[in-house]
Amino acid sequence: QAYIDIENGPPVHGSLSGKPLNAGLHAVCVIGYDQNQGLRIRDSRGSQFADEGNWWLPWNLVQQNWFIHEAWVIEGISQNSN
Repeated sequence: QAYIDIENGPPVHGSLSGKPLNAGLHAVCVIGYDQNQGLRIRDSRGSQFADEGNWWLPWNLVQQNWFIHEAWVIEGISQNSN
């Protein structure tokens, strides 16, 4: 089963068995957060996926070391006037 329901939320790709599925081939971006719900995610699968392409990643999964494999942060953007 490629898609699951995390804590009655919109479907997301993964496994709660403690072993992530190796079938991703997509990217996600954190677009916001809520202190109670977790991180608001925009998924590269487009607007037909989950809630217009967005879903919540609960804090309890953020804290588990198997669910997030890699994360990047943009610390600043500058515009070159050349």
